[in-house]
Amino acid sequence: MSDMTQSMENISIKLAKSFKNLVILNADSVVEYGLSQFSKFFDERHFTFGLGYSNMLSAAAGMTVRGKIPLVVVDSDGVLGAVKQIKESICVPNLNVKMVAFNCSSDSYDYKIIKELPNMKVYSPVHGEELLENLEQALNNFGPAYIRISDNVLAE
Repeated sequence: MSDMTQSMENISIKLAKSFKNLVILNADSVVEYGLSQFSKFFDERHFTFGLGYSNMLSAAAGMTVRGKIPLVVVDSDGVLGAVKQIKESICVPNLNVKMVAFNCSSDSYDYKIIKELPNMKVYSPVHGEELLENLEQALNNFGPAYIRISDNVLAE
């Protein structure tokens, strides 16, 4: 388990205690992205969509209408494959969906695309402590946010 994955494991539990309306959506990546403990302790707030990225993003958009704060945890390829849907369903209506994308390339390809989306805030933490800070900041500010976790992050 990488340092950032281990950090995500601890951070997801901490955030769930602080943000009672936080829900996590993921694409068959519970262990890979550090969500097993969250899933164990907050099962009713965890949703897995397999490889249905578009369905997951649509569900996240709908959950915001019901007062939830969806945190979508996926691989960056899943995000890049759904950019048009993210733009039209989340960014244009300025919905309160947060995304954490793992395995982002060091060439910042995803960043160059995502930063152009309307209303989107982009964060690039380099270690677990900064990941927590970025997630707290994103959760405390309304609107779409993208937290990119690069392949080349620093160990704590």
